[in-house]
Amino acid sequence: MTCTAPPVVSVSYVCLKEEPNVEIGVNLKGTLAYLMKDAVLSQYINAVCVLSIYDPVASANAYTVNPESVFELNGHWANTEWYKLWDGYLRAEVMKTPSDSDYIVFKFDLESLIDPDNSSDDVNALWSEAKYLCCFVYIQVDTVGLATQYGIEIADEYKGVASDYSKVVIISEGKTQEDSYAMNDERVSGAQSC
Repeated sequence: MTCTAPPVVSVSYVCLKEEPNVEIGVNLKGTLAYLMKDAVLSQYINAVCVLSIYDPVASANAYTVNPESVFELNGHWANTEWYKLWDGYLRAEVMKTPSDSDYIVFKFDLESLIDPDNSSDDVNALWSEAKYLCCFVYIQVDTVGLATQYGIEIADEYKGVASDYSKVVIISEGKTQEDSYAMNDERVSGAQSC
């Protein structure tokens, strides 16, 4: 069974805070997005945003597999917490989809990602020199929770149903990237706050 009109998640804005924090605003839309507004069903539907400092170009010869390959192989279906395997590169936020809005704001504290061993005297300086940052956003359905709640059986291939993902490169080669979303970089002096 294939979902022919899955919900679509897209990044509408990114705010890079002066300290190593990021806010990402995400729109939820699509033909079946109305299901996310159902008070009962929305308990089983999560919006997921994964931030990555893994630079696929700089790391092309590294031993670590590119996190995007998880999506290309639908690994986010088989392991709903796949991002924990890349703890040194990724941070994830999982939120229940709101039943009263088409919009979600994810907030990340990246200090432990930017300075993992807490060795820097100025983590903000490291943050201002970040070379790469991207995010992946998608919808994930808790089919196991639904099965438990309603006493039904779910086939193994549907135990981690997720939508297609959207990838947005935020910083590449040390420069912010603006594509189809608004960008505010508070790390730059004189920038307005988000």
